[in-house]
Amino acid sequence: MLTHKLTKTPEHRSWMSLRNRCNNPNNDAYSDYGGRGIAVCTEWDSFETFLKDMGNRPTLQHSIDRRNNDKGYSKSNCRWATKQEQANNRRRRSDASLGSVGIVLRPSGRFSATASVAKKKIWLGTYDTEEEAAKVRSNFLNGLIETEKK
Repeated sequence: MLTHKLTKTPEHRSWMSLRNRCNNPNNDAYSDYGGRGIAVCTEWDSFETFLKDMGNRPTLQHSIDRRNNDKGYSKSNCRWATKQEQANNRRRRSDASLGSVGIVLRPSGRFSATASVAKKKIWLGTYDTEEEAAKVRSNFLNGLIETEKK
């Protein structure tokens, strides 16, 4: 029996969508979610618990995002994020040669770092190691997120 009367809310649509892409092999996105082991925590079988854990979507520009894209949907791994935040938090492409998003090995043997902000690619420099380039990129993105929170 339905009691929450929130089925037409953006939060309910997000909850239904994440469950569908993880649990329904007929969903077009299933291979990127349930098909690779991404699951929804059992606590989120209840929409009410999902809503209590996540709260209301802050703005129309926010949708559900997993902080670690190799882990499932749960309170500790999810947040409401903008498209920009999500674009900077994507998993490594299967054809990428490096482990870090936004890091490219140059012919010189050095590593360049970039980030996308407002649909523009920002050059963050060239570094001797992949780890150094990834750290600069991460610090830059964390600074953007902190600025947005203020």
